[in-house]
Amino acid sequence: RNTKTSTGWPLGAVLRGPARTAARVCGTHTATPAPPPRSNANRAQAPSRPHSAMANFGDFAPSSGTMLMTPAAGGGMSANMNVGSGAGAAPSSAAAPVVGPQTVCSDGADGDIWTLVSAALVFAMQGGFAMLESGWIQYSHSRNILFKNMLDVCVGAITYWAFGYAFAFGQSQPAGMGVIGGSSFFLTGLSWNGRNAGAYGEGDIIEFLPLSPAAAAAPSAEPEQAESCVFNEFAFWVFQFSFAATAATIVSGAVAERAKFQAYLLYSLLLTGIVQPIVAHWVWNEGGWLSLFNPGSVSGGMLDFAGDMVVHYIGGLSGLIGAIFLGYRNKFSTDHDAHPPRFERVGGRWVINDLPPSSEALAALGVLLLWFGWFGFNGGSYSVSANAEGRVIAGLTLVNTMICPAACALSTIVIGRAYAEIRYRLAKRGGATDAEAAPPATNIGDAMNGILAGLVGITGSAAVVYPWAAVVTGIIAGVFYKLSSELLLKLRIDDPLDAFSVHGTCGAIGVVCGSLFADQTLMRIAFGRDRGGLITSGNPLLLRGALLGIL
Repeated sequence: RNTKTSTGWPLGAVLRGPARTAARVCGTHTATPAPPPRSNANRAQAPSRPHSAMANFGDFAPSSGTMLMTPAAGGGMSANMNVGSGAGAAPSSAAAPVVGPQTVCSDGADGDIWTLVSAALVFAMQGGFAMLESGWIQYSHSRNILFKNMLDVCVGAITYWAFGYAFAFGQSQPAGMGVIGGSSFFLTGLSWNGRNAGAYGEGDIIEFLPLSPAAAAAPSAEPEQAESCVFNEFAFWVFQFSFAATAATIVSGAVAERAKFQAYLLYSLLLTGIVQPIVAHWVWNEGGWLSLFNPGSVSGGMLDFAGDMVVHYIGGLSGLIGAIFLGYRNKFSTDHDAHPPRFERVGGRWVINDLPPSSEALAALGVLLLWFGWFGFNGGSYSVSANAEGRVIAGLTLVNTMICPAACALSTIVIGRAYAEIRYRLAKRGGATDAEAAPPATNIGDAMNGILAGLVGITGSAAVVYPWAAVVTGIIAGVFYKLSSELLLKLRIDDPLDAFSVHGTCGAIGVVCGSLFADQTLMRIAFGRDRGGLITSGNPLLLRGALLGIL
């Protein structure tokens, strides 16, 4: 298979965001003016498309032969298929080439189903967050945080429909170094293979649209051929909204038990409708200034496969700012017995009071539901299709999503127990009683947050690292999670669910680890970029982009 398009983009590239240019999902290429007989034998099987849009060209059924893509006049591509005897058959000069319009397109209905199912899994994470947060805070505030989580979705859906999606995946402004999108407000003007939805009535939307104006004029255009090449931007919107809603829900855990209802709703609106979409535009839109898909991006772009930076780091950092401004829980309490403050000065030193959670069982179930939803979060970011490479990448993504949080949880438990042991022994040497120095014990909070920290850590690189690197990433994420959590306590910053340590710190660590361990071959398959990580290939470009994105 030829590996270059006429625009210099490698074939098989993941295009994050609805690519609105020639690299978008479909195309019609004519080898000769004479049209061939229409049959399944000369039609391409649908390659895969990731959670954004994917341009993955040139894959055909074994019986169809080998397809070669070559530059065509006018900046397009011409398709020549040499009929072979099966998979791996070498092109033969005696074989008659298939002539006429050849369809090169996305995964069609199968990809839409994969995207929608993945979006449903990601949306189910809202239930996991609600269970985790309501179970880990004090019982008296459970109803309030459940209400906030539900309105996160309601407010976020309207704002993302109105302008969030447009800011994230609209046409880049300014062109070439995009900062913000400027089209598709209220989901108007969405296109199907170059045809504008605004030009049709509602009844026309569900029709199978041909691939080009020329094909549209042909009365014999096949519905099946058109169906397999329709890029469903509505399905893509559902998936992307689920990501934006996740970023807003992260904040609710960081500011739990303190934020006023109206202020929190404003916070959620701004984050879902403006902040997260703009950052998504930088990294995932093909015209973004920090996008891997933009040849003119700063430092060659940043690797963020499924949202380490775009979702988790942004949500965690926003939550940290909110927690700092609000102060710690029960700060102004006058009854320290009934409502003890999180941090209290006793005998000239600061004491950390444990505020009892309402239900550890509910919180643990929430973590497991989040882990389940994360298979859609990461897995849906690369679509399964008839393309063997696509299936392998999707499978690898799910494997890494399983083993990285497992490794992180184990490392967090070990580190937490060792730290508690050291702290206990130092306290006993200082003359503290058993009541003042709690004996070391394994903490279920370390296990739960370790799982979440590992899930966050692998999100940015799940498709481009091998399992050994996922394990290393999990261990590193566990170490930095515990360091960050203890640092916030020392600084008397009250983050009830360790939202910043889990999502903010491990989001940044995940981006850095991806830039160190990304495999060059997997990067070429998944992103169409022939570069690997600093450790695996000695290339510093990804690390430079990661550090720039964090700053």
